[in-house]
Amino acid sequence: MYARIALILLLVLFSGTLAAAAPFDEGVAAFNKGDFTAAAASFEKASQAMPRESATWAWLGTTYLRLGRLDQAQQALGRAAELDPQAAEVWNNLGNVRLAQGQADEAITCYQKALALRPGFADASYNLANVHLTRSDLPAAITGYRAAIKSAPDNAAAHHNLAVALQRKGDLAEALGYYRQAAVLAPKDATFALNLGMLARSMGRFDEALAALGRSTELDPKQATAWLHLGLCHFAKGRFAEAETAFAKATALAPDDFLAHYNLALTCAKQDRLDSAIAEYQAALALRPGDSSTLNNLGSVYLAQGKVELAIEQFQAALAGRSSFALPRQNLAIAYLRQGKKDLALKEWETLAAYHPEDARALEALADLYFQLGKLDEAKSTYLKLLAREPNHLVALNNLGLILERQGQFTEAATRYQQALRVDPNYALAHNNLGIVYERQGKRDLAIQEYKKALALKPDYPDARQNLNRLAPPKPAPAKPVPKP
Repeated sequence: MYARIALILLLVLFSGTLAAAAPFDEGVAAFNKGDFTAAAASFEKASQAMPRESATWAWLGTTYLRLGRLDQAQQALGRAAELDPQAAEVWNNLGNVRLAQGQADEAITCYQKALALRPGFADASYNLANVHLTRSDLPAAITGYRAAIKSAPDNAAAHHNLAVALQRKGDLAEALGYYRQAAVLAPKDATFALNLGMLARSMGRFDEALAALGRSTELDPKQATAWLHLGLCHFAKGRFAEAETAFAKATALAPDDFLAHYNLALTCAKQDRLDSAIAEYQAALALRPGDSSTLNNLGSVYLAQGKVELAIEQFQAALAGRSSFALPRQNLAIAYLRQGKKDLALKEWETLAAYHPEDARALEALADLYFQLGKLDEAKSTYLKLLAREPNHLVALNNLGLILERQGQFTEAATRYQQALRVDPNYALAHNNLGIVYERQGKRDLAIQEYKKALALKPDYPDARQNLNRLAPPKPAPAKPVPKP
């Protein structure tokens, strides 16, 4: 955001000689060339020669503002306002000075005075809206930007800042439209293209985001943020090589950017370039020591390399800073299982389930491990908790059936298998297990039916084949006739 300065484009009638007007004209010419030092010197001479001319003081004050000489700008513009209290441009620029001095309330008063004198004054509406935006008064900012755009439809900055305000308010679709318009009105503004691309990416409009962010990097190749978000777009679309290139440029431009290193590491890991991933995660940790997500991901890479002890160290470090973080707790349990340490793994799954009782995966893993360790009552209780949250969880229904079967509760076991089959009639495992229960209940024909259904769904299912052959052995092939000699 920046304040818009209103120039005094007036025909100045001088009461003095033509020689007195010369410094003023020279000041205007220098100002228009951007030589504000020379312009200030000329306007100072003109103000001495014409001390009662408001326009001279107004130009002098505006020039001081451009030079950052705020106290002098305030004095000069204040004098201009005294001489011509009806000059809306003077009040607008005096508001800019007050804002630069950190006096936002006084700036608002000046902008409001300018708008009272000239309703629809686009620059004053825009500048007032900027103050409201910095104060997070979004309704007032949005109203101001709309007024500025109504009076000056080609004001690209007003379109852009209105988009910023709307985005903060949560009106993303409308914000996107104004970012687009700002980019059209100012096609060479890298920041406008960047913000358009970032919002489009956050909304999942990756093709539009790629186009906008690509344009931003062309306009300003040294803008690390644009490269970062360009990489995020490529990553989201599964273009990992392109993502890596973009993230690498971001890290080169901004070596201290944690997110650039973190996402570059993710991208390397996706391409099985694990050593490179480790190096980038370590770079990220140097910038943000103890970051739990980075430690978890680094541990995951070590685990993929078979470096289980190193992986465990990272997972434990991640949990030291964030004990309720599910991913490193889950990964630590997996690492312990890799070492055959089921008791330690069980402890981690129990802790995870206690922190996240709604986490279906944690409940499933905990119940499965209880089952493997022969703790059937604990497994049964945990599967029931899982089914209370997800009644159609196939694995829970099937495994609960197995537990009930082992406990001799055949009717209850059959009920669970039947529930699983109502969820998925093509679940071959449940058909086979239901057949076993029927067989144990003496329901031979029903058992045969279930074994046949399992084999129809999965012809190479050895358990179902063996079970069926036990109840209904295949008929021997008829003997071939022996030819007579």
